[in-house]
Amino acid sequence: MKRLLSLLLLLLAYALSSYAASDPWSINIDFGTSRQTPQPAYAAAAPLSGYWNRYSSLRAGESVESLADNSGAVTADTVNVSFSFSKAVSDVNPGAQPFSKEDQPLLGDYLCTGTSTMTLAVAGLPEGTYTFYVYMVGRQDYPKASEVAIATSNSAPQPKSISGVWSEQYVEGESYARIKVEVSHADTVQIFLNVRNDDAFISGLQIVAGEATPAALSHYLGDDNALEWSLDNSFDWSYHDDQWQFPDGRSMAIPTLSPESSTTLTATVSESGHLEFWWSLEHPQALDAPSTPEAPATTMALLVNGEEYLSFDPNTLYEPGRFQLFVEAGSTISWQIVNELSESIELGFELGSVSLEQTDINEAPIINTSPFRAPPMSATVGEYFYTYVTVSDPDGDTCVLRAEGMPAYFSFTCDADGQGDLRASSPYYKDRGVHEIQISANDGVLSSSETVPLAIESPYAPGVIRQPEKELDLIPVLAGTDFTSENHFFSETGNLIVIPYAPGDSIRELSIYEYRVLEDSSLELVTSFTEDNLPAGCQFGGRGYCDGDRLFLGVGHNDRNSPQGLPFMAVYERQEDGSWALVQTLISSEGYYYLGSGNIPIAIHDNWLAVIYRHYVTEMSAWRDALELYAYGDGEGWTLQQSITSVGGFDNLGSTLAFYGNKLAVGAPMQENGDGTAINDGAVYIYELSDEGVWNLDGGLLPPDPYTSYPTSAFGKYVAYSDGQLIVSNPYWNAHGRMYIYDIPPVGLPVLRQQLYGGGQPLIAQDGWMFTTYRYSTLANRYAGSVSAYRHDSDGDWTLASILLREDAEPQSYYGSDGLAYFGGTLYVTTDNDVSVFTFNAFEDWYMQKYGYLPTDHDAALWADADNNGQADILDYENGKKARLSAPTASSDKGRVSIAGVDYATVAVNPDNNTPGLSWQVQRSFNLEDWDDTGMVLLRKEENEIWGIPWDDNRQFFSASSCNLL
Repeated sequence: MKRLLSLLLLLLAYALSSYAASDPWSINIDFGTSRQTPQPAYAAAAPLSGYWNRYSSLRAGESVESLADNSGAVTADTVNVSFSFSKAVSDVNPGAQPFSKEDQPLLGDYLCTGTSTMTLAVAGLPEGTYTFYVYMVGRQDYPKASEVAIATSNSAPQPKSISGVWSEQYVEGESYARIKVEVSHADTVQIFLNVRNDDAFISGLQIVAGEATPAALSHYLGDDNALEWSLDNSFDWSYHDDQWQFPDGRSMAIPTLSPESSTTLTATVSESGHLEFWWSLEHPQALDAPSTPEAPATTMALLVNGEEYLSFDPNTLYEPGRFQLFVEAGSTISWQIVNELSESIELGFELGSVSLEQTDINEAPIINTSPFRAPPMSATVGEYFYTYVTVSDPDGDTCVLRAEGMPAYFSFTCDADGQGDLRASSPYYKDRGVHEIQISANDGVLSSSETVPLAIESPYAPGVIRQPEKELDLIPVLAGTDFTSENHFFSETGNLIVIPYAPGDSIRELSIYEYRVLEDSSLELVTSFTEDNLPAGCQFGGRGYCDGDRLFLGVGHNDRNSPQGLPFMAVYERQEDGSWALVQTLISSEGYYYLGSGNIPIAIHDNWLAVIYRHYVTEMSAWRDALELYAYGDGEGWTLQQSITSVGGFDNLGSTLAFYGNKLAVGAPMQENGDGTAINDGAVYIYELSDEGVWNLDGGLLPPDPYTSYPTSAFGKYVAYSDGQLIVSNPYWNAHGRMYIYDIPPVGLPVLRQQLYGGGQPLIAQDGWMFTTYRYSTLANRYAGSVSAYRHDSDGDWTLASILLREDAEPQSYYGSDGLAYFGGTLYVTTDNDVSVFTFNAFEDWYMQKYGYLPTDHDAALWADADNNGQADILDYENGKKARLSAPTASSDKGRVSIAGVDYATVAVNPDNNTPGLSWQVQRSFNLEDWDDTGMVLLRKEENEIWGIPWDDNRQFFSASSCNLL
């Protein structure tokens, strides 16, 4: 029996060796433990005669068991090809991860590489030439590139980059590395999986034996001689023998593209006809590359006879394209990739499904612009805009739609069904008037075009920079009284409500002062009153809510040493003479109220009022938070409908509440751990209003990246709703803070879309703008603070637009943390005895009326990249020029100069762009020698002071995302 088995193995090895020398065949391994039956096909290589592991049961150190051929017949109990891992691997169940239906047999289970390099050894392959396909994807929540390298005892490693994550865009076979390997007798092939920054999932391995013949190209190219590929000489071909080749008609890879260089792939067409192809470009560094529409990090263009046919900025992890164009015999088609960066980049490029179909008849495409014309197309400054056009082709050709003449912040995209979408998140005031939009469609042979008018209207008057005539002078009634983060808030109409402390005491009074903020940022008293109808010993909470006609104030007892008296909400209504009258008191239904900081979270939506009380449960000897919900009825006022008590004594229900639709988001920045202790991860509870008028817990959101090593993490401290998205802050994440943007689906809980670094306390969002405070300094004074203004873009993401600060901010002043309010294009920032007023100039730029300087138009901007060795590019929008700012880094003194023994950051103009019209000078510098302090450099262009450049504790330019606009 042993002799018979040995003979069978010898015959199989001989058969494998014969395959390696003649027809292509493959060994295909589906990793994992689910014991699903794999299907004999991957997308990367055509289905070939070969062998599949019958079950996906390959584990560390195991051999391939029960290989089956394409018909499913078992060829032998064991084949002498073994696989082993250098370290333990774990099983990965994709669960709810999305993948296409046809991928299910292959993507049903994965093995996890872990967070460091591991090696997969393949032994027992017969001598010959093999092509290895290694199928991997990265984690969906951390889309970084991974690297695969293959070596034998006679060859050095060949590194290839894999970039991509699980997503609906992926088709099986597109996230892989393809490497050709020569295997000598008794060689063991070592596959090195080098994971960057985080773990990755390996799904399969395909080993294709034998060289593909030129005839294999006919499936893709139609005629063997239809395309002739050539290369330029502008590329450093470190791995030239394995680049830009098509042994399977499918793909190629570029290991490294040198700084500020390009590479071109050119095809010569021997016959006229329609050329159809698809391609994709993977750019692993896309998330970190400092790219702007004016200066993309990488560009790719399709050229026909040397002229650009189309181009795009592929700064996404995966950018596919499918095009058809008519070409004459002798024409050249080129794919050109340009690296604009000052550093090398790694790319993956695929070109496939190339076919040439001869045709003699062609008709021009037809553009339907009726949505533009009926009614006449118009957009409004500061409001979302959308319209579309469609195109059809009588020949059924694929058409490329274009739009030209669009104002800033308009985008035009075209889908595969021939519909072009024109969108704008917030048209600018400067773009008022009628614009002629040129819509064109090209089927590769003929073009059609239509010109349609776009009218941009504005209800706003031009913004004016108002310089205050005097410093803020408080009304005498507030003499000797500070207003801090605990004793004031803004009404929805922009008036300032102040609840002063009693003179010489830390206890607030039952007094209210309402102020109007004047043009010069001073305050004018509107009305004031002292409440005499409440029980003795009561005091107002520090914050409330006012919509102009209604005023809601929390009331508690002023004895902080023991719980006394029930808390309640005092409700006031505006009278005809402008005064306030008490109309109702809403008594807390449970326990005792502890005033604490005096901030009672309040939210109002339609006829619902939500309030959070802090109360004491006597029988449990513990403090608990309670969410109480009131409904408003005519003639009845506000009546309590529900009281929801927090489960744990350490549940802290946050500083804000947010209604959206029939749901309510309640932050809990500190949670009960279930054992009488507190945990700092935090959560956001989502309550939903039923048809019966009852609020039920629908679920909750946990922090995507809890930072538990910091003692006071606070996910859910602030929540806000804006433009169909829920925004949650964790102001103490890693001491700097983080904000999380969630999309709200029609059904189910919010889905995480974006994370923003820095800030989060406080947080407000309204009318397409979000404001938050970053407690670290952007000046030399540590903890002086600044306010970040984010714009809601048309693609749904938030982008940092401005940083608002005070030049005279004192250390530890935390500018902006006392209070933020935004009404009708005006931002109010309160601190100490002071109000800063920012106005927005026709939805273009923010100006600080009292302190600091910001750009007065879009002529300049600074993009800072924290991963770019402390360098930042300065872009001059008007002249299209670029200068570079360098500053000392932890590893080098690049850009450092010494003036009288003091180190400064310096500005250097790029020699290639050193032309008249660009004049940047250092206006003043802060000492960067003391690394414990932050610093900034103020620049001057001509006579206008433009901006400050922050310098953080890590000796790098602070960046709230991959690149920021200051």
